[in-house]
Amino acid sequence: MSGALISVLAWGQDASQPPALPPGPLLARPESAQWQVTMSQEKTANVGSDSAVIKVKSVVVQGKIRHEESKDASGFQLTIWCEGKNEYYKTSSSDRFFICSPNLVSIYIDNSKQVFTELDWLRRENFVGIKNINGKPCLVFGEAFQALPAGKIGELLAPETVENNHFKKAELPRIAYIDMETRLPLYYQDGAGNYVYQFGPTPDAPLVLPDEIVTMLKRQEALTKQLSKQPARS
Repeated sequence: MSGALISVLAWGQDASQPPALPPGPLLARPESAQWQVTMSQEKTANVGSDSAVIKVKSVVVQGKIRHEESKDASGFQLTIWCEGKNEYYKTSSSDRFFICSPNLVSIYIDNSKQVFTELDWLRRENFVGIKNINGKPCLVFGEAFQALPAGKIGELLAPETVENNHFKKAELPRIAYIDMETRLPLYYQDGAGNYVYQFGPTPDAPLVLPDEIVTMLKRQEALTKQLSKQPARS
């Protein structure tokens, strides 16, 4: 991490003497939990006015199954179900789920080992200090990362961009505040917005894949068996 970023995050601490990281995990990995993440343009660890909200995401995790529902300010909705390394996506503009797995796509990101997927960059060397957020002492992690500047997203789709890679990425800080007692995230900032975490009670009912996905998987299994029985062409 750059010295400038450390100076911004250390709140007057001597950057040459990095603070000691308290013992324990950097981030909790609950087997069963539910929470909501509110993404907004407000730089505050509290959920503010609705006009500033960019996206709201609700997450439920139980064992190997994960369910996400998100909706942005434009009304676009995304549903994601995960079971192990297989992920199933459905948007508000589609009428069925799509499968994403390491066996079906060439570019695949395995999120099965991450509970809080947006915080997979946390490392011991990224720890910069302790700060109270809403009266709770938090471990603070920060680093500089490469982000595409606002207004450049469309250029990614242009053929000349792919060929010449002419756009420039901006180096921005991202900062995460982790509750020191529970090791659950409270607040996160990056170049896209500010994220506030609100945790609910541990879910009681078992989390199961919806019938639509189960039916789709059975059809896929039946088709695979049928194809395997066909004689090989000479």
